[in-house]
Amino acid sequence: MKAYPGDLLDHVRTWVTVARAVEAGPGRGAPHVRAASELAVDVSIVRRRLATLTEHVGAPLLRGRGSRASLTPAGERIRARGEELLGLAGSLGGDAPARAAPLLRVAATGAVLGELVPPALRRVRAAYPEVLLRVRRAGADTTRALVLAGDVDLGVVRSELAPEGVASTRLGEDRLWLALPRRSLLARRRGPLRTAELARAPLVGYGPSSATMRRVLAVLGPLGAEPWIEVEGKASALRYVAEGLGIAFVSTLATGPVPRAAGVVLRDVTSRFGRTSFWLVWKPDATFPATSPARTFARQLGASLGR
Repeated sequence: MKAYPGDLLDHVRTWVTVARAVEAGPGRGAPHVRAASELAVDVSIVRRRLATLTEHVGAPLLRGRGSRASLTPAGERIRARGEELLGLAGSLGGDAPARAAPLLRVAATGAVLGELVPPALRRVRAAYPEVLLRVRRAGADTTRALVLAGDVDLGVVRSELAPEGVASTRLGEDRLWLALPRRSLLARRRGPLRTAELARAPLVGYGPSSATMRRVLAVLGPLGAEPWIEVEGKASALRYVAEGLGIAFVSTLATGPVPRAAGVVLRDVTSRFGRTSFWLVWKPDATFPATSPARTFARQLGASLGR
């Protein structure tokens, strides 16, 4: 018999997980999607593994699609033998069954994702070396939806008030900085800048889903301001400002360092545009053991913000 073109154990485990999802009946998402979530891999990987396994077996493992999917005779046979194979593999390390690696799924807004999440996850990995990490960048509304759908365990969102529909705890505030080209007249001006002057300047900004842009345009929009140059991320905005192409507003954690960029002058304008807070959110009925990656992650975020 020809050699299997891949990791047979991984592919068998994937098929057994899909087969169990099929036999469990209709649920949230197709069986492949539910299996991908359980295995902490992208659904494309699940499909690719099953395609390889199916080709090797020489017969389809599934019939139908979505909630109407069912196992073929070949699928039933491979599922049964797969269960035996996985049981044997688990017994090789001793009598205790093999334990699944812990999984931590997080979604966060840009500022937190870039500044606060990495060191917190590093400490989670130190405490749980086998943990599987899934991190997604998402705005506040999308993060709330992911949490409520059970697609992520914890989220970090930015909002003036406590987010609705989810359990939450306040982590801390942000700071808003006005970035000006170093050689511009506005940068050389001493004293506060007039709001009308800022509204007339070319604005380098983020997309419409940006909480920072909504906050800035709530003040400058009525005076005619709108983004002239749309960018993705703080570094890109500061680069355009450094080239003298406009002004920008960038947000950082209140406890974080002052952003720096060559050719750019930054002024703290938080008091003029209002403060927003960062919130840790989770599904209201979710429970996390005291010794778990999720609890460790939450504790590290709070410690980083001085809570």
